[in-house]
Amino acid sequence: MKRKIFVTALLAAVLLLCIGCIFVSATSGSCGDNLKWTVSGSTLTISGTGEMTSHPWTDYNSSIKKIVVEEGVTTIGENAFNGGINITEVI
Repeated sequence: MKRKIFVTALLAAVLLLCIGCIFVSATSGSCGDNLKWTVSGSTLTISGTGEMTSHPWTDYNSSIKKIVVEEGVTTIGENAFNGGINITEVI
């Protein structure tokens, strides 16, 4: 009986964690082997060195106003800012 309660509680905790992940978008992460991205307010910053291989910030594209691409970034992925209708500044 104790084992069944433990397994049920464990499954409930995992389910809640998964549901939480669905509703919370990441505000930073990796977008290449040596590239990182961060969204702070309405600014997207891409930093590091090398090629961009993904653009996982697409949930933010409509709210991004400023993009900062730091020195060392050698390529920007195709359609990386698709839907970025409010972008007013790129550095």
